[in-house]
Amino acid sequence: MKTPASERLPGTISFAQQIKERSDKLMNYFLICFFISGLILAPVYDTWLIAIGVGGFSLFAYYYTKAAFPDSNLYQYVLSTVLGVFMAQGIYQMHGLFEMHFAAFIASAILITYQNWKLQIPLVLFVLIHHAGLSYLQNAGVPGVYFTELGSVELRTFIIHVVLAGIIFFTCGLWAYLLKKYSKIQITQTREMERLERETQLHKERVLNEEALKVAYQKAEQAREDADAANK
Repeated sequence: MKTPASERLPGTISFAQQIKERSDKLMNYFLICFFISGLILAPVYDTWLIAIGVGGFSLFAYYYTKAAFPDSNLYQYVLSTVLGVFMAQGIYQMHGLFEMHFAAFIASAILITYQNWKLQIPLVLFVLIHHAGLSYLQNAGVPGVYFTELGSVELRTFIIHVVLAGIIFFTCGLWAYLLKKYSKIQITQTREMERLERETQLHKERVLNEEALKVAYQKAEQAREDADAANK
């Protein structure tokens, strides 16, 4: 991923690259925590296969994409989807425990660190499809489907749930956008300050050179006058 020259500071790696590397390191810890959480939940309803299979495949998908396309930010969009999968995994492992839905909000907040609001899109789409599909299947009485601990989901409840989730996703996306915007402003201001400092330094040097030339000229004039006086 190429970074615009306006986001590069002299003598340093690009600011965007710093954000990317820092965020990638954080994601390593978060993904490990999500995977371990799946293992911790596995004994409750004997969902070891889901914890290891789905969790392991999610990690593989993320790290494979990152390794296969090192110069692309595609892996970040895969990460967004993977975080949604971990949410769905937790809901299934706990047989629709309501609190497991909060994993989607955690995932949305985590993605802010990349300062790219578009990363919210895959997560939003996954959550919307997952919630709509599973709530419909559970209401239809399909066995083995776990969306909520309730026997069925009322349309009003589902709409409120989706609207509140949408507000959180929008807020996190807005924060990511504003962080990137203000980061660019800060970079521009830093570059302008450096330019002004260079101009100030050059001005000081010109003043010193002018003073040195003036002193040299005065000495030369004095020497000429002394020479003229000696010749008379």
